Order: sequence, then C-alpha cells, then structure tokens
Amino acid sequence: MKMFCQVAQPVHVPALEQTEKHFMSEFDYRQEAEQQERIRQNLTKAGIAGDGPLSICEIPKVYMDLCTKRVVVMEYFEVNF
Repeated sequence: MKMFCQVAQPVHVPALEQTEKHFMSEFDYRQEAEQQERIRQNLTKAGIAGDGPLSICEIPKVYMDLCTKRVVVMEYFEVNF
C-alpha cells in the first residue's frame, strides 16, 4: 500500500509511515495469545468449545511459554475436508 501511495497518492505516505511505526512499536503477540487463551477457556467452560456434547467449535491452545512479542505459538489442528 505504501508503494502504491508513493506513486499514486504521495500526500498519504507520511500518514502511512507514522501508522507503520506506531503499529510496530505497540503490537504484541503475547497480548493476543493471552486473549485467545482466555476466550478458549471461557468457551470451553460454557460448553461451546472443546469435547462437550454441545461443542460447536475448537479453539487452539496457546503455548504461552513459547510466545514472544513477535510470535504466537498454538496447537496445530489437522483439517480434513
């Protein structure tokens, strides 16, 4: 998008660069991993996720000890269609 703006709409490049800088300094996958794990636990307790008879979805378990600011590691699901 930035390259397109450099050619087609250069007036928007400074705003895109500022957004990019802000995003890279604030985004943290550890926070995303914590939120995903909280959702997984809540939906499992409610019987919506997991192995329960009313389960309609499965949410991957997050491996918090392997997550970093730039990487989230979670359970792998084999999908067969």
